[in-house]
Amino acid sequence: MNLQGNIILFLPQNFVGALQLNTRKGKIEFLPALSRALQVMKHSEEEAFVMLGDKSMGREVDFCQLNSREGRLIVGFTDLDKHEAKAGFWKKLGQMFGGS
Repeated sequence: MNLQGNIILFLPQNFVGALQLNTRKGKIEFLPALSRALQVMKHSEEEAFVMLGDKSMGREVDFCQLNSREGRLIVGFTDLDKHEAKAGFWKKLGQMFGGS
């Protein structure tokens, strides 16, 4: 999947397999719970290849590949990791005038 902009991906906790991330101008960030569970095979500012889970359980493995040209790639586990997006200009302006 090739997308532009920031991408936040939450993987299921039973994900077992490989995760490949690439970005040209962005940054790759792993949230805390996922960081503790992964095995890094390759990691740089623009590229990451990691393995997750116990592959000896006798089940098929998962694979996820994510590419972005300009945005940040943020990856975590569903229900374990939290990501608070910073409010942008228009949201802050709306909040100043009593919007939610």
